[in-house]
Amino acid sequence: MTNREKSKDDHLLWTELGREHLVESPVFSMVRSRRRSPEGTESSYYLMDAPDWVNVVALTDDEEGRRCFIMVRQFRHGSMRVSLEFPGGVVDPGEDPEPAVLRELREETGYEAETLELLGSVNPNPAFMNNRCYTYLAESTRLVASLDLDHDEYIEVELVPLEDLLAGRRDEEFDHAMMHVALRFYERRRPDSNRRMKDLQSSPLPLGYGALMQGDHSK
Repeated sequence: MTNREKSKDDHLLWTELGREHLVESPVFSMVRSRRRSPEGTESSYYLMDAPDWVNVVALTDDEEGRRCFIMVRQFRHGSMRVSLEFPGGVVDPGEDPEPAVLRELREETGYEAETLELLGSVNPNPAFMNNRCYTYLAESTRLVASLDLDHDEYIEVELVPLEDLLAGRRDEEFDHAMMHVALRFYERRRPDSNRRMKDLQSSPLPLGYGALMQGDHSK
């Protein structure tokens, strides 16, 4: 241990004693990690070693002048369903998230963006994953090319009006957890987000929900 000031979390930290790679695949590695608890007991944990991911909340106007999200629909093999998602993908080795997200936007939708802003990043599941997912906002977009997909990618581009997604009208297809995180980042970034949150907190809420909004987590 270093001479640094003792952290308030030191009593919760586990130490890695060693790791073994069990499975290698094009999208992740499965690892068995031997860990020692703060009290000295040892256990094995199975972790997913994956590259970082990116997704992009890209905006444009449709033919009717409505502000829309540029989204993609594709079959997902885990859920065995078609999923409505923001464009995104994997950050290649040695690549930074920003060029990765611009590449994915162009390949999956044919759009380019003049402005790009990092909205935030999260660990998709810290229980067994070590990567991060970066969400960007792309504005001033324009269609410049046809799709440039991998041999096993089958994607349909759809312009989804903002209010349709924000109002939950596409929830049956919009079922990917990381896409909901991206939408939350976007909602927090919107210029009227503070006003809308105040309106929500002052409006009548279902029984029990008001306490949640006020930060009462005793139940």
